[in-house]
Amino acid sequence: MTACGHNFCRECIQLTWEKAKSRKGGKKRRGSFPCPECRELSPQRNLRPNRLLTKVAEMARQHPAFQSRDLCAAHQEVLKLFCEDDQSPICVVCRESRVHRPHRVVPIEEAVQEYRVKVREQRQRILAEFQKMGLLLEEEEQRVLQALKEEEEEVVAKLQESSTTLERQSHALERLLLPLEDRNEHTPLQTLQDMKELLSR
Repeated sequence: MTACGHNFCRECIQLTWEKAKSRKGGKKRRGSFPCPECRELSPQRNLRPNRLLTKVAEMARQHPAFQSRDLCAAHQEVLKLFCEDDQSPICVVCRESRVHRPHRVVPIEEAVQEYRVKVREQRQRILAEFQKMGLLLEEEEQRVLQALKEEEEEVVAKLQESSTTLERQSHALERLLLPLEDRNEHTPLQTLQDMKELLSR
């Protein structure tokens, strides 16, 4: 609590005074700084803890609604900002620290929206890749099926050719055997001679 009675987080008020000092390059009165609320000058070392407010704040932190919110581990402040350089959520006190002051910081809601857009774009890219892979697989499937069909047609053609050849040979054999059947009364020697003549044709 400042000398004028206004309450601030100790780290917040000190950071505010440090920023004011760095902007002005000095201070009007040695050891005095303006209150951010009423601008009344306050001795920097005259900060007093407000024990009642501290107790009320502690009780509020124990409330389920407050505990459900994400708090900064260092300052127990709500994580409202997102540091894009460190890719981490930070509180308003962290924002004014030397670590994060030069970094690009955005409201956490804005960071969430940006990440949603990035996730949506990544999802679209993945879907496009899957569709491309699907087309390639479909083309490969058609190529394999066409090759199998051509191979099947080739095998069927060869079988038909073999069947035709066998049928032709069978008819030729029947023509050879037909004269022998008409000569059943011939002697075995004559039959052998007749067969020899037929086979030599």
